[in-house]
Amino acid sequence: MNVQDRVAKAINGEATDSVPIFIPGCDDRFRELFNAGQEIHHGDTVCIVNGQDLTPLVRLGVDMCEVQGPLHVKIDLDLPVLDDSSLRVDMYGRVFKRRVSGNVEHVTYQGPFLRTMDQIEKWDHVVPIDVEPGWHELVYNETLDAVDKHAICPTFKACDGFYSILEGAIGVENMAILLHDHPGIIDDLLERIYRVVAADVDALIKARIAFIFITDGITIDSRPCITPDLVYKHLRPLYKKLVGKIHAAGGKALFRTRGDVLDVMDTLVAAGFDAVHVATPDPALIDEFLVTWGDKACAIGNFDVMSMLSQGTPVHVQKRAKEMVSSARQHGQRYIFGTNDVLPGSAKLENIEAMIGAVKQHGML
Repeated sequence: MNVQDRVAKAINGEATDSVPIFIPGCDDRFRELFNAGQEIHHGDTVCIVNGQDLTPLVRLGVDMCEVQGPLHVKIDLDLPVLDDSSLRVDMYGRVFKRRVSGNVEHVTYQGPFLRTMDQIEKWDHVVPIDVEPGWHELVYNETLDAVDKHAICPTFKACDGFYSILEGAIGVENMAILLHDHPGIIDDLLERIYRVVAADVDALIKARIAFIFITDGITIDSRPCITPDLVYKHLRPLYKKLVGKIHAAGGKALFRTRGDVLDVMDTLVAAGFDAVHVATPDPALIDEFLVTWGDKACAIGNFDVMSMLSQGTPVHVQKRAKEMVSSARQHGQRYIFGTNDVLPGSAKLENIEAMIGAVKQHGML
């Protein structure tokens, strides 16, 4: 079965030849260690999609991964200049610090620039950015090659989500005040952000991408960052419009956040998402997801990269992977086995191979 068909059927709840395996990606340290340990032969091909090297995931036998969204044309905006030259403000109002270590540039979030109501109301820098010319056809061909030649299905993510951007731009305190006392201002800000996210989704649709992730930091660890009623009121309409765009083009809309999604699953289902990635490494969450919403959305996840792949043993990893697949199979077909995060440099190759081998063996019909 073609890998893209396998993923699509799993999302739809149709029978597949095996359970698809999703690993979002791998960090630079893992890629470096993996490549150093591989015997590379002359003529071996690599798999590059949108500038991202998927070769380690291909060689591991992964079915599905995540790739960064469109490449944008650089634009000049009249943004504030800060006293510290290592700090910069982005178009949303988030402050980042830049530092260079060796030849590697690191950019880390420092806090909100928009701290007062006056700054928030006057901020008008949030604008959609054009995609680099030729990007759509290039990434379409690279995706086809990944599927046909390398048997891996790239899923693409749009830019940062609504809550992630807005909280980063105005801060937690302002976010709380505006949500409860000035919801109209919040909706206006979210609508501006929507135009940026929608432009990214439109670019992915134009590139004929079949699987599109919408990511948003509405949860962290075991709790929501924003109460479920506010997610439903302010974010569901925007999610629903994005999902509608993707469905109208014949694609699948997937959702991903950092933590426990169960408290907002009803909202995600109401928005029409086809699949949801469970990032919290609690195996019980997948079971609860499948029992409660398994007929409405596909569950993806949530094998823990740290306790299992970095700190576990192959025997322990195999046992847990088989248990997860077996449990999911009891609740139907709408399930994709996956890790809760990218592979870190600390992940042991023998554990990853044990996990993938167990899923491929135990996940066969």
